[in-house]
Amino acid sequence: MWVHLTTESAEQNKDTGTKVTTTSTGPKADVVNCARVDFTTDESGTAIYEPNKGAAVNNQNTFDLPSGTMVYSNNTRIFHIDQLKPTKVTIRLWIEGNDPQCDDDVQEAQLGVQLGFIGCDENNQPIS
Repeated sequence: MWVHLTTESAEQNKDTGTKVTTTSTGPKADVVNCARVDFTTDESGTAIYEPNKGAAVNNQNTFDLPSGTMVYSNNTRIFHIDQLKPTKVTIRLWIEGNDPQCDDDVQEAQLGVQLGFIGCDENNQPIS
């Protein structure tokens, strides 16, 4: 099964999809553009989620999630897991200091990160 991030909620009337938010206002609100989350496994390598993706930074190969209806593709796969085989996944969250929007204005800003996952088959169709 391929694991993807999803913006869709797992249950009706529940907000469980992936999102990066802030309660900060003004220039501090740019903190949502500076965040990165990477997922690393020995088998699948590293995938880096960049919310509100802008221009590439430090040659990072990143992906963003679509606004509106979620579409699963090879570009949104984050790692693969096999049935009944434990898979170690290392997740790192950071603020990308080389992002042009990550300047002194985002110091002391509030950042909320919620990750929602979905399993898909080899054709990127959700497994129910």
